[in-house]
Amino acid sequence: MKLPRIGYLVNTYPRPSHSFIRREIAALERFGFSIHRFSMRSDEEALTDPADLAEHAKTERILDLGGRKLVTNLLRQSLRAPKATARGLRLAWKRARAGDPPSCASSSIWPRARRSP
Repeated sequence: MKLPRIGYLVNTYPRPSHSFIRREIAALERFGFSIHRFSMRSDEEALTDPADLAEHAKTERILDLGGRKLVTNLLRQSLRAPKATARGLRLAWKRARAGDPPSCASSSIWPRARRSP
């Protein structure tokens, strides 16, 4: 059985105070899950622990991509899976209008969008 891929989205990751997230990711990887780490931004200057530095190297920082790349990736995803993308965007819009924090909407878009209706 192929285990699903999991994406972790954290505003700034890793940080020295994120050892609990690092342990959780390590446990999931031991069980065979594939984990993709995302953060909105970096705080590399604050990192001294070798484990944090290793996590930093494995983490994709969204804002480092720049606006053009983000839009390009959204368009590419829209072409690959238009229905899932539309469902995800509708859910994000609905959550944003309901007052949910953006991180809550963002972290739940893709897993829900990929489910069958």
